[in-house]
Amino acid sequence: MIFGWYQKLLLKIPDWLAFPLGACFKCFTGQVTFWAYLIVYFKEYSLIDHLFFVSAGMFLSVIYNYIWDKCIN
Repeated sequence: MIFGWYQKLLLKIPDWLAFPLGACFKCFTGQVTFWAYLIVYFKEYSLIDHLFFVSAGMFLSVIYNYIWDKCIN
């Protein structure tokens, strides 16, 4: 795999750090959506929109993972 080296790196560090960096898909999606919203909407920031954006991203990642597990694999 192309990112096999990254997975080996994640297995060596503690879980509290590895999960947001990609060991947990929900944690990783939460981090990506959290920072993406801050970068894109920095000037017109809204807490409610930020919470919705992160929640929607995590929700969609769970649905995608469910579909991937049940239908494709």
